[in-house]
Amino acid sequence: MVQKGTEGLMFQTVQTTGAGTAHSHVYDESMFFSPLSSGIGGLEECVLKSATLSTSPACPPFIPLNMEAMPIVRVAIEPKHPSDMPKLVRGMRLLNQADPCAEVLIQETGEHVLVTAGEVHLQRCLDDLRER
Repeated sequence: MVQKGTEGLMFQTVQTTGAGTAHSHVYDESMFFSPLSSGIGGLEECVLKSATLSTSPACPPFIPLNMEAMPIVRVAIEPKHPSDMPKLVRGMRLLNQADPCAEVLIQETGEHVLVTAGEVHLQRCLDDLRER
């Protein structure tokens, strides 16, 4: 039995086995378990985009998300006030970790570049950077 957290919900995964005509199959059935009320902090230095956390070293990793939308919109970003640059850098680092479709680059010229999957995605990322 494995517990998976995704989008604020905790799921309990139960492994079941079913027999086919020529061979047997293993199925994972996810059932609603309970809302998440807390999370694990302090992982931002260890995790980029996704990770499997387990108390058992024998736990196989969850399969990473296969992104169908490739980042195509590229924008250079700078803060309104130069004194806010450390906040922007931290926000972009967190965005890069949290959003599997966003990429953050630092050009040789020192420009901070955000690459997103489209204009709507770009606007959402910019809103996240401003509000958080």
